[in-house]
Amino acid sequence: MESLIVLLMLVLLMAASASSLLAPFYPDMAQEDKGVSSTVVGLVLSSFSLSYIITSYLVGLKLSKMGRRFTLYTGIIMQVCSMTGFGALIWIPDRTMFIILSFACRLLGGVAMGFVCVAAYAMTSIKYPESIQQKIALLEAANGAGLFVGPIFGGLIYQFTSFCVPFFAFSAVFLAFVPFLKRKLTPDLDRDDSSDRSGARIGYFELLKNKRVAFAAVANFFNILFLTVGQPVFGPRLTHDYGLSNAWVGACFALPTVFYILTGPLLLPIITKHFEKRATMMLGFFALALVGYLVGPSQILGLPSESAVMMIIALCILGVGAAFTIIPIIPEMLDAVQGKYPGQDTELSDNFSAIFNISGGIGQVVGPSCSG
Repeated sequence: MESLIVLLMLVLLMAASASSLLAPFYPDMAQEDKGVSSTVVGLVLSSFSLSYIITSYLVGLKLSKMGRRFTLYTGIIMQVCSMTGFGALIWIPDRTMFIILSFACRLLGGVAMGFVCVAAYAMTSIKYPESIQQKIALLEAANGAGLFVGPIFGGLIYQFTSFCVPFFAFSAVFLAFVPFLKRKLTPDLDRDDSSDRSGARIGYFELLKNKRVAFAAVANFFNILFLTVGQPVFGPRLTHDYGLSNAWVGACFALPTVFYILTGPLLLPIITKHFEKRATMMLGFFALALVGYLVGPSQILGLPSESAVMMIIALCILGVGAAFTIIPIIPEMLDAVQGKYPGQDTELSDNFSAIFNISGGIGQVVGPSCSG
């Protein structure tokens, strides 16, 4: 495997880990030690998605001018600043100032994630045009693994040390990637195919007029919405209705991610050789619909209301369905406009990377809001 894609995978792994690192212990510390209400804690955590969406939109417009490498480095530095700021919150005694700084750090983390994700996906589209779907699968697997790794290692480090140590440790590891990136990220990744072309640049809305591009964006929105809609209620239900311990609840949350990681890089590239991308995405949506009936569970189908085995099966299917729907999205967008914008490949990669992250970010906001 090429060292560049490995480094980009590690960067996304660390960025996703940083975004989910605080989930196991920040809420308890904020509420018990600082007297912050659960409502404010929820707003702090959700503010990440808001800044992520706005940043993805703006960065996609200016990525070629900013430089993809500079954007990636800047995102890493901002993520480190966000994590370091969170670690330092333990020494803020005033509740109001604690809340203000919590919002500032979380919003900065969303901005950083927007910088990192848009730049990484755009670089991959430019560097690997012939194997884009396989490489996107690897990036998505790394992103999903980060959401799983962050809470686990963050919680373990916190359990044996103190509140600030997980943030400072992850910051140090993240910074260590920069020298390796500077050696592997070559200047051709910053090329702008449209720099010699006169006229207006391609806009998001122009691309979304293409029905296949619009379908892919809407599919990404609904997919992420489906993945996140149960977050506020799923944990309490497993605890109260199924009698599972906190450890088992954590394991259940990890199951979709594990199967997503296993399915994406291994199974999906084989399937998409024989089926069109849109057909693969539709197959994934059928799998997600099945998950809805199983998790519900559906009384019309006469499914048992408290079957732990059925729940586990549903969570495994959820990871597989997510891989089938998410990973083909950027390749489908690129195929939809193939030959329509000659000499503008890098601009298309930037825009589709932004659209992908924006649509997913909106789904990440709407999903928990609907169920909560």
